[in-house]
Amino acid sequence: MTPTYHRYVALGDSSTEGLEDPAPNGHHCGWADRFAQHVARAQEAPLLYANLAIRGRKTRQILEEQLEPALAMRPDLATGTNDLIRRHFDLSSVIADLRRLHLSLRGQGATEGLQRGRARALRRDGHLAARPRGASPGV
Repeated sequence: MTPTYHRYVALGDSSTEGLEDPAPNGHHCGWADRFAQHVARAQEAPLLYANLAIRGRKTRQILEEQLEPALAMRPDLATGTNDLIRRHFDLSSVIADLRRLHLSLRGQGATEGLQRGRARALRRDGHLAARPRGASPGV
């Protein structure tokens, strides 16, 4: 049975916001917007959608600025990404912040996913599923 979603919230930075991701009409339409359209078309129930992403946000800022408003919307579907295109970042802190985001959303009952980029992806149980591209196996 295919799940039905009623409230979808996207968290993240410019890649979720849709910056530099033009639609055929010339407006920005990021992957989260396209995903919301796909989910809405694939089900009969209406889908409420909020994209809370703001360009330039780091994972800690996403956690501090976007998680509480996202949880207040009581999403049953949530996605997030942070593309980590910065030269220096503290991988351990990013992993801890991603885990907190993940567990908070799952704890409320949302089906969620994190888009993999150079960040590690988290499995449903909160453990790391993959290492960053180019990282040594010891990371």
